[in-house]
Amino acid sequence: MALNKPKSFLDEFTGNLSINAIPNNQTYSGTVFHYTSLKNINSILFNDDNNVVLWASRCDCLNDISEGKVLEKTYSQTCKNLLDEKLISDETYKLFSTVTPSRNESFLIPQSTGKMKPERLECDIYIISFSKSYDLLSMWNYYSKGNMYEGMNIGFSSETLKRSIPENLPDGKIKCEVCSVIYEQTEQEKAIRDFLMEINQKKHLAESKSSIRATISMKLTSWKMLFKNSHFKHEEEVRVILKIPKKYKSEFNIQYRNYAGLIIPFIPIKVDNAAVSQVTLGPIVGDEAQKQQQKNILHEMLVAGNYQVDEKVSSIPVRY
Repeated sequence: MALNKPKSFLDEFTGNLSINAIPNNQTYSGTVFHYTSLKNINSILFNDDNNVVLWASRCDCLNDISEGKVLEKTYSQTCKNLLDEKLISDETYKLFSTVTPSRNESFLIPQSTGKMKPERLECDIYIISFSKSYDLLSMWNYYSKGNMYEGMNIGFSSETLKRSIPENLPDGKIKCEVCSVIYEQTEQEKAIRDFLMEINQKKHLAESKSSIRATISMKLTSWKMLFKNSHFKHEEEVRVILKIPKKYKSEFNIQYRNYAGLIIPFIPIKVDNAAVSQVTLGPIVGDEAQKQQQKNILHEMLVAGNYQVDEKVSSIPVRY
């Protein structure tokens, strides 16, 4: 009879935590919308292998220069607030406040023997951005040119995205999440506060301080790409977050594109075309007949590409 692997001190401590405190994020459930330029419709939807292709961009090259930095600032302030409110002791404050997000993630790497080997590996993070809403003027504005809008968005099932993306990438060497972004500082602080108060309440169950620090570090790591500056809240963003071990990055098809004077690493990601549920054209300057004509042409394109999805045109009544 095979023996069960003994639990580590860390596993034993995290086993005592609630679902909200363990270092995993809740998957966003529902339809999400990928805004893009009309010129990208062929490269995204109409490919030789009948898959949708999306680009996951490396997180340190996204348009928000504060990307990944919001969490640590908010975490530091929340720890200080808990100390000032006498909800944690000086000793606990020193324990909590010195923890930072980990650069490593745990993976189960397939071996030639057929067994799985656990490894803690440093990662690069790649992001595909979506929105919760299919008709946001603030998002269409990213794809305006002169007095015209040259954008579209593609609706996907978030559950199908999470399931199908890893199927087309090296087995076991990727972590994939689909999660909603948190913008409001009060909401960010509450999440951190609730988490730390639970850790404080249960820290006596830990065999060592290292278990507590590791648990906090993993939780911070899981939040790092979800805490964003509130100036971007108009995007209503949901993210596909892909964590790629640097050790195995040669197995991924990493490519490079130029945008706004920057070189941006990205990975083309194949998605089952069954995940597509809707395609929406951006605001069209013209009468209803012109809008209907464009919608009909969009329908022709999608049917020719074997898509059976809803076609829409933005209902935002812009003139210019």
